[in-house]
Amino acid sequence: MNLREAIETIGKLRLLEKNWDGYGGNKLSDIAGEYSLYIVEQVASPDYIHPLSDGGVQLDYESKTNKSFLEIDVHFDGSVGYMFCPSGVYGENCEEKDEDIDGVITYEDLRLLIYKVKYEQGC
Repeated sequence: MNLREAIETIGKLRLLEKNWDGYGGNKLSDIAGEYSLYIVEQVASPDYIHPLSDGGVQLDYESKTNKSFLEIDVHFDGSVGYMFCPSGVYGENCEEKDEDIDGVITYEDLRLLIYKVKYEQGC
């Protein structure tokens, strides 16, 4: 996904109404939309973007050379969490961090993780 597509996708997510998923999913919060745009514009454009039922956004980054992946969750309140799986298997040597529990996650932290997924062979 290129930058323009990512920005457009987040714009479309902002149009979702309450219960968009049929299970009571919240509409995208303004702060989650703004933080997601900032990550996309200032850090890196993701491969996929998904709404979260709490009113947040999930940004997915996948390796083209190995199976590693990174999921960044921007929660409804603007806090950020991530799961980085160098093996490409959920739960297998994955690193998880959430600002609500583990403290601040910087954009530089995210930039480094995205680099690991996108450019390191066999990370």
